[in-house]
Amino acid sequence: MIGIDPIDDPEKDEMADFLAKRGITYTILFSERELSDTYRVSGYPTLYFLDREGKIAKMHIGFGKGMEEELEADLLKLLEK
Repeated sequence: MIGIDPIDDPEKDEMADFLAKRGITYTILFSERELSDTYRVSGYPTLYFLDREGKIAKMHIGFGKGMEEELEADLLKLLEK
C-alpha cells in the first residue's frame, strides 16, 4: 500500500504527526496538487486498487463505518484473480 499526499509544501505539512497518531506505517509519497486533478480525486481519502497488470480495478472515495469490511472483500477478490 502506498499513500499519496497532494500538497504544495511537504516541509510545512503536519502529515508525520497525523500518521504517527493513527499508527499508519505504510509509505506516504508527496506530490503536487495537480495529481488530484489528473486522477479526478473528489474526496479524501480516495483509494485505488490496482490489478496485477497495474490497471485500476476498483476505486473508493471517502471512508466511513463498515468500510474496512468492504475494502477487505474487494482486496481478497483481486488477490484471487
